[in-house]
Amino acid sequence: MKYDYINKNLRGIGIPHVDPNVFWKIDYPLAPLSEQQRIVAKLEELLSRLDAGTESLNTTKTMLNQYKQKIFINLIVLLKQKIVTLMLIISGRIIKWKKPNFLPS
Repeated sequence: MKYDYINKNLRGIGIPHVDPNVFWKIDYPLAPLSEQQRIVAKLEELLSRLDAGTESLNTTKTMLNQYKQKIFINLIVLLKQKIVTLMLIISGRIIKWKKPNFLPS
């Protein structure tokens, strides 16, 4: 019904436009004020939960990056220890030794 009213009140040639005054004459139904307030309260609750979730996600991302850095540093330290041990074995500075698991047979 409103669609027909709008289409009957077009103006312009080539590309028809709707006269802005047409929109001022149309009644738009609104929910009662109490319902609008309930909707706003629910939206604020959901947005608050979304903000908390976003903050939690950012915190988790930061913690994950720190954890990855610690793993990388520990890996570098372990590799350095293995290389130093291997160099000492090769140079003969360590005479009694048990063959490490990482050396081939």
